[in-house]
Amino acid sequence: MTRLQSGLRSGELEIERAIAEEELAGRVKVAAYGLFQDVEFPYPWVAEILRLIRPVHKILVVVIVWYIYSTTEDLAQQETIIQSVIYMASTTVLLWKGDRDMRPEK
Repeated sequence: MTRLQSGLRSGELEIERAIAEEELAGRVKVAAYGLFQDVEFPYPWVAEILRLIRPVHKILVVVIVWYIYSTTEDLAQQETIIQSVIYMASTTVLLWKGDRDMRPEK
């Protein structure tokens, strides 16, 4: 009887731990989304410039890589650029999209 009760208790503790982890993950996500919610910018154009940083950065990186790739005559350097771009693209996809609650629905 005692073994049965301890088995049930360990199952209950495991369920409580899973619930606590889910609640913590939810609180962390809410905190991350609301991090800059109450931040006020003194001028609207400051907010617009901050919103443009990521897209402009992406375009500049693509232009720089394309320029280096198109102006080089060295095939080994072109191969290195191709491998680097593939690595950066996969890292970007996994970093930005991989943390989007990819858990199976219960």
